[in-house]
Amino acid sequence: MKTAIRISVLIGLIFAVIFVAVWRFYPNMPVDLAMQIENVQLILWPASIFLMAAMPGSTGEHVFLYGTAIILNILFYSLIGAMLWLGIKRRSWRPVLGLAVVLGMIWLRVLTLS
Repeated sequence: MKTAIRISVLIGLIFAVIFVAVWRFYPNMPVDLAMQIENVQLILWPASIFLMAAMPGSTGEHVFLYGTAIILNILFYSLIGAMLWLGIKRRSWRPVLGLAVVLGMIWLRVLTLS
């Protein structure tokens, strides 16, 4: 189980870091590309929705919001990893089905916000 959670934590962290880097190093991208990246970002990093609260100029607030969004993404992916591990280990479809329903509801809600 530890390995599954570690892999999930790493995946959650990698997705968050990739999107932070994309927005940091390419801030003036075309609008069409930015909208496509935002849609993918909301699917792979659902906690990034908290970054809408960031106001320009407040570095401490940005650090807090980015930190919170990254930690929530790590927790989210670790939950996914734990549920998948339970489903595989116990050879039961219930944890995986429950996880799929919850994730589907979360992602549907997040995608309708944009």
